[in-house]
Amino acid sequence: MKLKALFGQSKKLEKKIEEYLIRIMDSILIFQEGVNDYLDGNLKDIPKTAEQISSIKDEAAQKRRDIEEFLYKEMLIPDARGDVLELLESMGKISERSSKILGNLAIEKPDLTGRLRHHFQKLTRLSVYCVDELKNASIAYFTNISAVKSYNKKVYFYENEVDKVEEEIKKVVFATEKIERLSHKMQIRYFAEKIAELSDMSERVADDLNIYVIKQSI
Repeated sequence: MKLKALFGQSKKLEKKIEEYLIRIMDSILIFQEGVNDYLDGNLKDIPKTAEQISSIKDEAAQKRRDIEEFLYKEMLIPDARGDVLELLESMGKISERSSKILGNLAIEKPDLTGRLRHHFQKLTRLSVYCVDELKNASIAYFTNISAVKSYNKKVYFYENEVDKVEEEIKKVVFATEKIERLSHKMQIRYFAEKIAELSDMSERVADDLNIYVIKQSI
């Protein structure tokens, strides 16, 4: 049975999943706002922003549990159920990671001024684009499966762009004499890697999504 037929059984399920994915993306957009606030020197609101992400993450987790219960109670999509739940859990982990990154920024307060400010803004923006396209691909999996591949191509594109900016940050950090202590250089590299990891996680989920699509076409 093709995926379209499977999910055609329940518009209610489709709506629940879409709402969940949109809330996950809301948390990522708030993460971006938090990083931009940090880069602009507005540190006082960062803990509150991190808490806001955490609250959305908890709300999304409850939505995911509701979806799981709905799937089993209504006896829907038994063949695809495991893949669907794995997809939703993976998206939740991306949101959780963004919350931790922002929380650690507020605690460690790395110096990301000068040229680094622009680089980190770009790194964050591209990482968010990457997650957003993954969200689109995930929704398409339930609503228009033929569009998944197109959205995933954008995920891979942005992930590659993130890698370029991450590498540029490392080159700037380890080449400059303005940052004297190695520990400071390592700290900045750490946060560049963690923000870039959002796109790495998105890429892995996109790979899984491609496999789910293939399985449903067999």
